[in-house]
Amino acid sequence: MKNVVIMTMDDVCEQFCCRPNLYLSVSMKHPDVMKDLRSQMVRNGDQMEFDGPTIIYCLTKKSAETMTNAVKGDNNP
Repeated sequence: MKNVVIMTMDDVCEQFCCRPNLYLSVSMKHPDVMKDLRSQMVRNGDQMEFDGPTIIYCLTKKSAETMTNAVKGDNNP
């Protein structure tokens, strides 16, 4: 059986420092999913969108579904 390796924040940042095309953001979760997302989005006319390709990691399938529904259903200010 293999052990799960838990990386420190320094390990994670070290991997990203050599990748100028990547941006890493970690923040406390807010009860309002769209408030979390909007903090990482930019306005394009009357729409809010990400400033390029975006990957959002979720810990559970339920939180991934909540995030998906928020992005699909509430993409307006």
